[in-house]
Amino acid sequence: MALGIFVTLLMKAGEYLVEPVGQQLRYLFCYYKNVENFHKEVEKLGDMRDSMQQCVEAAKRNGEEIRIDIQKWLTNVDGVLAEVEGLGHELNSKKRCFNGLCPDWSSQYKFSKEAIKKTAIVTELQGDMKFGNVSVPVPPPSTEFILSNDLVTFQSTESTIDQIMEALQDDRCDIVGVYGMGGIGKTTLVKEVSKRAKDLNLFDQVLMAIVSQTPDLRKIQGQLADLLGLKFSEETEIGRAGRLYERLKKEKGVLIILDDIWSSINLAEVGIPRGKEHKGCKIILTTRQGHVCNTAMGDHMEKVPVRLLSTEESWDLFRKYVGGAVNNAPTLICVAMEVARECQGLPLALVTVAQALRDRNIEEWRAALQQLKKSKSVSIDDTEESVFSCLRLSYEYLRSDEMKLRFLLCCLFPEDHNIQIEDLATYSMGKRCLRDVDTMEEARRKTHEIIMHLKASCLLLDSDKEGCVKMHDMLRDLAISIASAENNAFLVRAGVGLKEWPTKETFDEYMCISLMTNNIKKLPQGLKFPKLQILLMGENEGFEELPDAWLRGMTTL
Repeated sequence: MALGIFVTLLMKAGEYLVEPVGQQLRYLFCYYKNVENFHKEVEKLGDMRDSMQQCVEAAKRNGEEIRIDIQKWLTNVDGVLAEVEGLGHELNSKKRCFNGLCPDWSSQYKFSKEAIKKTAIVTELQGDMKFGNVSVPVPPPSTEFILSNDLVTFQSTESTIDQIMEALQDDRCDIVGVYGMGGIGKTTLVKEVSKRAKDLNLFDQVLMAIVSQTPDLRKIQGQLADLLGLKFSEETEIGRAGRLYERLKKEKGVLIILDDIWSSINLAEVGIPRGKEHKGCKIILTTRQGHVCNTAMGDHMEKVPVRLLSTEESWDLFRKYVGGAVNNAPTLICVAMEVARECQGLPLALVTVAQALRDRNIEEWRAALQQLKKSKSVSIDDTEESVFSCLRLSYEYLRSDEMKLRFLLCCLFPEDHNIQIEDLATYSMGKRCLRDVDTMEEARRKTHEIIMHLKASCLLLDSDKEGCVKMHDMLRDLAISIASAENNAFLVRAGVGLKEWPTKETFDEYMCISLMTNNIKKLPQGLKFPKLQILLMGENEGFEELPDAWLRGMTTL
C-alpha cells in the first residue's frame, strides 16, 4: 500500500515537473510563432479601437453621452497599446550573439514569454468589446436656454414676480394663470420666475412649451418630452399623453410653463398631471385673456395680471434703449418723453420705437410723434390698437425697402416658427429684391446683414436653433396686416388648421401665398395666379404634389 502511494505521488510530481518544462521550451522554440501571434492580436485590437473611436465621435457629434464602460475600455486599450509598443520594437530588433552567428536565446526566451503574457491581455480586451450601443440616452437638456436675460425689472414687475413665486410655494395652488395684453412681457416674466424657482431649488425640472393660437397636441407633447429626454414610441396623441403622464409623475418637483394660450386647454389630453394626481407638479399658463384662466384652470389656481408700465417706468425703459443722445439734448428729451407716453406703457412698443428713433434728429422725432398721434382713432378705446400704431412706426423707420421686405417675408411662416435665414435669402433672391446681388453667396451675406439690423431694431428675435430667427406674434400680426394691404399682396394662412384651399373670388393680385402647416390634401382646379412669385405649401399632412396643370396658372412663380 505504501508503495502504491509512493508511485502515485511520483507520477503526480512528474506531471507538475513536465508541464513547466514544456512551457519553458515553448517559450524558446515557438518564439517566432508567439511573436507573429502577438503582432496580429495587437493590430486587431488597434483596428477595434479605431472602429470604436469612430462610433464615439459620431455619437458625440449628435450630442449623445458616451457610456462609462466604453470610456473605460478605450482608456484601458490606449494604455495597453502604449505599453506593448515598446515590446513590439524589441521583438523586431532580432538580437543575436557570438558576433551575429547565433540567435540570442536568452533574449528570445524572455521576449517570447512576455509576448504570450501581453497577447493574453490583448485578447481579453478584444473580448470585452461586445458592448452594443456606445451611447446612452442624453440626460434632459438644461433649462438654461429658456431662461431670459432680457428682463428690465421695475417695482411693478417685481411685485408681479413676487405674487407668482408666492403662488408656486402655496400647497393649495397647483396652477398659476399669468395674463396681460400681447407685447407686455408675459413670456419674459415667467422665464425670470422659472430662473428664480430653479435658484431656490423649488423644482427639479423646469419645462416650457409654446401653445399658440392653434394648439397642436403632438407638438406640445414633443416640446415637453424633449426637455425630459423622453422618446415616444406611441403614434396616437392619447398614447403619448399616457407616456408623458407617467414620466412626469416620476419627477419629485416639476414646473411646467405653457406659454401663449388662446383658449381653454385640457391638461389631461396633453398628459400633464395636476392636483392630487401629482402634488409636486405646478403649472404656469400665460394668456392674453383673463377669462381663459377661468376656463382652463378650475378651483386650485391663482390669477396674476401683468399690468402696463407706469409713466416713470416707461420712460426708464425707453431711455435705456434709445441711447444716451437724448440726455444731452434738452429739447429732444421733451419730445422723447411724449413719444414714450404714446407707447401706452407696453414694453414691446417702447423698445421697438426707441430703437427705431435711436440716433435720429429732432425733426424726425417730431414727425414720429405727430404720426403716432394722428394714427390713433378717437373711436377706438382698445390699447392694443394704439400699440399697433407704435409698432408700425418701427417698420416705417426701417432704412430701406430691402429691410422692410425681409421683415414682411418673415410673416409667411407659422406663429412661433423657427425661420431659416437661408429660406429668407432664397426668397429674396427669387423676388429679385436685393440690389447689386448676382449669386446666392452674396444673397446670404446681404440677408444676414439685414437680419442683424432687424434684430438690433427688436423687430426680430433670436432663435434657440442655429441659423434661424423668430418673430413676436404681435409683430407677425403687424407684418401680415401691412403685407396684405400693400402692393406686396400676401395671403398668409399658415398653421391655422385649414383642411382645404381658402375660398377667394380671385387670386389675381397675390404675389406671395403661405399655407404652410395645415391639413390641405387637395387643390382646386382652374385657378389663375398671374402675379404669384412665392407659394409655400410645406407640412400639409397628406399633401404630396402640385399637378403640372395647376402650376401652369402660375406664370411668374
